[in-house]
Amino acid sequence: MPKIDLKIAHEQMEVSPLFVVIIEGEGPYLESPEEQGLYDSDPQEGLMRMFLTREEAIRYAEIVAEYNEEEEFSTIKLTITELWKVIHILNDRSKAIFNCPLRVDLCYNLPNEHPESIDLIWNQGLVKQ
Repeated sequence: MPKIDLKIAHEQMEVSPLFVVIIEGEGPYLESPEEQGLYDSDPQEGLMRMFLTREEAIRYAEIVAEYNEEEEFSTIKLTITELWKVIHILNDRSKAIFNCPLRVDLCYNLPNEHPESIDLIWNQGLVKQ
């Protein structure tokens, strides 16, 4: 993993949009627990990856397009404020598709590698009941 200063990453998240891969006509791409390689004993969550740069998101879109050939992928900018406005809709979508809640991670994606999570942005456990 490259050396990433989380304090700087968090500061950037507060003032700059992050980048998300979307499926054209459907919304943000969510990884299934199986795609993440989760074991049955792991907490089961759908995953939406957010990136600090468009280039990282494009690399991720190219990866997911390789095994989802029937879908069209692109990237969008999404601020944290915008994310908070739609997080419950995305969480409900994850529950409908995968029968499990959503997790949103800040990720990096180096060339020729699979993206890696560097920090949790949101999951259902963070919501006070």
